[in-house]
Amino acid sequence: MEYNPYRVEVEKLSAEHERGRQSLNQVTSECQRYDRYDLASVQSKADVVKQVLPQRAAKLKELSDRLQRASARMTDLGNRSSIGINPLFWFSAERKQLVQQHEEAMRLCTALMQEMKDAQTAHEKAREFSSQVSSSIAWYTAFDRKKADDRGVTLQRRIAEIDAALPALRSKCAELDRELAPLLLDLSTQESRRSEAEGRMASAERYDGRLNRAGNSYEKRIVHEECRAELGNGSPSHVREKSRREKESAERSIAKIKRQLELVAKRQSRRINRLVFDGKNLCHDRQGNFVGLGPLAAVMRALRTDSKKIFVFDETIRTRHGLDERRIRDVLGPGAVVHIVNGTADETVLNLAPDEHDYVVSNDRFVEYRSKAPVRYGRIFTHEIVGKHVMINDLDVSASFA
Repeated sequence: MEYNPYRVEVEKLSAEHERGRQSLNQVTSECQRYDRYDLASVQSKADVVKQVLPQRAAKLKELSDRLQRASARMTDLGNRSSIGINPLFWFSAERKQLVQQHEEAMRLCTALMQEMKDAQTAHEKAREFSSQVSSSIAWYTAFDRKKADDRGVTLQRRIAEIDAALPALRSKCAELDRELAPLLLDLSTQESRRSEAEGRMASAERYDGRLNRAGNSYEKRIVHEECRAELGNGSPSHVREKSRREKESAERSIAKIKRQLELVAKRQSRRINRLVFDGKNLCHDRQGNFVGLGPLAAVMRALRTDSKKIFVFDETIRTRHGLDERRIRDVLGPGAVVHIVNGTADETVLNLAPDEHDYVVSNDRFVEYRSKAPVRYGRIFTHEIVGKHVMINDLDVSASFA
């Protein structure tokens, strides 16, 4: 399974780039052909071939008629020169003359057949050439030079866009590969562990079958000894049970690793255009104690995204803690957009993240706003404040604050 969505995108864009390049080459070639096209010369050739075709068709008809007459004469001479039942005719001068005439008629038919074959080839070539000329003129007449130019510009623009996007995308792909590598190694180890356990279970079952078929204690002892030599334990049932537990343990680990792989891939490949922070949440710890703007400043320093960052506060930030928008911006830096609402901030926070690539950072469950897009589609990141440390796992943020 492919856990790196960037690789899928890289392959998709690379394939589109190749198709675009081929299409651009084709458009360029057609434009060059159009520009070099000598319509008068081609039409002159078309006129010539129009005259040649009837002539060659007439020639074919003439040869066909001559061959038909020659074939009829050859058949007649063949019949007349046959031996027949009269012995006096067999060696007569008359028969000798008829045989010679028959042979000449055969040579004439052979020559006519070859001539007709050559004429047929010439006629087919003329017809093919006529068809090519007609198709060529039809192509030239239908070709829209401006439309082709516009198509070329569109293709060049798209190719340039892909050229610009691919390096960053490949870099992200490589970065995600490095992050996934340890997990993929663990996954491979656990899958090998599961396969090994399944193999031991299958071997133990075979030894169990042999034990059931053993006719005496000696034969059973032999089976136990072979089982011990291969599996390290002479009891197939014990081996099977231990291997079953090992397999189940490996499968639990595999499921856990796969969930982690999917989570890492989802986090790293997630496109975020806008982050809307519930400022009140991030200024208070789990016990509800006001800890100031330190967590927000730490998050701003730790974020590795160029998305727009909006911090929304309710009016208590101003009435209880004496902070206005200017003072908050001074702490958070120039990349932050700060807004203090008159009243509660919850609905404003959600309304500022309406699109599919907008996310909210808050520990509020927003139960009264379930119809809002961030709540309905699960686009809310939670955070943790432990002591002087703030964490937003979905954004890969873990930072200390004063």
